Amino acid sequence: MEVPVKKTTERGKIETASEKPTFVPSVDIYETEKDVVLIADMPGVGKDSLNVMLDQGLLTIRGKVKLDLPEHSEVRYRELEFGDYERTFRLGPEVSSTSMDASFEDGVLRVVFPKSDWASTKRIEVK
Repeated sequence: MEVPVKKTTERGKIETASEKPTFVPSVDIYETEKDVVLIADMPGVGKDSLNVMLDQGLLTIRGKVKLDLPEHSEVRYRELEFGDYERTFRLGPEVSSTSMDASFEDGVLRVVFPKSDWASTKRIEVK
């Protein structure tokens, strides 16, 4: 995966057609011996409003935040920013996109990609 290392979170409006902003979720990406793992922080997103898509080597994650206010209520004071989340990654040859696995719990998305044969190191016995 081609991802620049960042020290701060990018937060900003990237979609103007919507009445609420779309934020870039913060992610961590790490490698194990067999997998590449992406973890994305998407607070306020429900599992039913999460969308993870892989198309032509591009992984796109989207999540919609639903603000649940009681009926006939009026907001008097607000500091929390509400908006949807979206981020796209280009998968490199080191990951296999054929058997990825995704889970979502407590606003945290976890996507696991097994490493491809191309990326794994193998000892070749010489006879």
